[in-house]
Amino acid sequence: DAGALFLIDLSDNGGSAASWDVVTTNVTDAAVTDQSGIDNDVTLTIAGIGGEGGAGGGATTIDGVSVPAEANGDYVWGTGGNTDILFEFKNLDAGTYNVSVFLGAGGAQFGKIWAGVVGDEPGVQNTGSFGGSSSTRNVTIGAGDSLFYLHQEDNAGGTSGIMVRAASPPPEETEIRIDLSDNFGSAANWDIFTSDVTDSPVTDRSSGTNDDDVTLSITGILGQGNAGAPGTGATIDTVTVPKEARDDYVYGAGGAGSILFEFKNVDAGTYNVSVFEGNTGDANQEGTIWVGVVGDEPAQNTGNYAGGDSTVEVTVGAGDSLFFRHFPGADYSGGTSGLIIRGTGGGGGGNDFSDWIASPGFGIPPGEQGFEDDPDGDKLGNGIEAFFGTDPSVFSTGLAQVSVSGAVLSFEHPEADPPLDDVTGSYEWSLDLENWHPSGTVGDTTVTITPTGPASGTTTVTADTTGSIVTPTQLFIRAVATQ
Repeated sequence: DAGALFLIDLSDNGGSAASWDVVTTNVTDAAVTDQSGIDNDVTLTIAGIGGEGGAGGGATTIDGVSVPAEANGDYVWGTGGNTDILFEFKNLDAGTYNVSVFLGAGGAQFGKIWAGVVGDEPGVQNTGSFGGSSSTRNVTIGAGDSLFYLHQEDNAGGTSGIMVRAASPPPEETEIRIDLSDNFGSAANWDIFTSDVTDSPVTDRSSGTNDDDVTLSITGILGQGNAGAPGTGATIDTVTVPKEARDDYVYGAGGAGSILFEFKNVDAGTYNVSVFEGNTGDANQEGTIWVGVVGDEPAQNTGNYAGGDSTVEVTVGAGDSLFFRHFPGADYSGGTSGLIIRGTGGGGGGNDFSDWIASPGFGIPPGEQGFEDDPDGDKLGNGIEAFFGTDPSVFSTGLAQVSVSGAVLSFEHPEADPPLDDVTGSYEWSLDLENWHPSGTVGDTTVTITPTGPASGTTTVTADTTGSIVTPTQLFIRAVATQ
């Protein structure tokens, strides 16, 4: 949901944060408040709170949200001093969220954040230590998923609060780079693999390091080769590949044996998966890239990437593994030099309302990013500003050049060109500002509304009442944006 924001203050020892939901003990399916007013059926269940503590921190800003001292200055802890606390949010609309946990008091504190069901809990903590600070995880929630946070009690400190804020998906930055073989050197800032492994951690090299729990299993590597090394780097799917990654490769058992690569825990989203081989003397090399489980494997889909590369776009769902099977090709020579997994986004691909309204250039606080919010006070909600293509943080005039000629009313307005993927504009008419109708006939009145454009960022709209049995003495027209 664009703009959804939930603010949970845990403990009231140091006071209760105004406009936050304050929770001090275990609850079951307690209603929580979306500050944007969009997602109004979300509930929170908490199990394991043992008590409250103080000696926390002062006011701060976390993930763009102002956190008052009353929220950051106290905390809850687990039963008996060593029991974890489980938080479950239900009924969140499907989408991508930033989930922030914080503790004003110093010292180490860890937890786990995930979506799905209890059994999907990650094997290890994924917040890092947030004692005296905060930790924010980007989570994609599917239809019917719950959102979980597990506070891991360590007999000191606790959790001061939780924030859940609608955000853009992480795959737009995710970048995992695998260098196979070190015969001719190891590529700096790449993960190096030279033999079979099981669930070995790999690194998201993006600036955001969004996806830090991905693992790789490899089965079938027989050895390494470096025949036909090109001695130069290359650019593959916008990624700079150094010669150390291209100059050598791994190959499969028995000449004809395949190698299976499985990446687990890749965040749901859309990715480009690139495989490459630097061997300039190889005539044929091919493979298969797919998502799901081993049994979902399709026919070969990389084409021949001998001496070059191949990129396949895939969409990874929640819980899916990402696979690549290396085949030696018809000539049984060469191998695979490396793999790149690069996130390209999810859903709207960066051209939807949630991405647009969250633009740092607008500087709009998360609590004012809802479709109907009006942070600049110009009586134009964010949704209509998205349709118009105007700045939602700066006062806009809206409709302009309004004129009447006989039975025809006309006006102009700016319009986004190209439009956002999930915002649609339309027009309605009314005789009394209470009952609104689309273009057409209602009773004795016919209003035909015709937009023309956009041309140079401006759309011209005419409202013609010529067909009316009774010519209206007054007419109102409005633009409407829907998502």
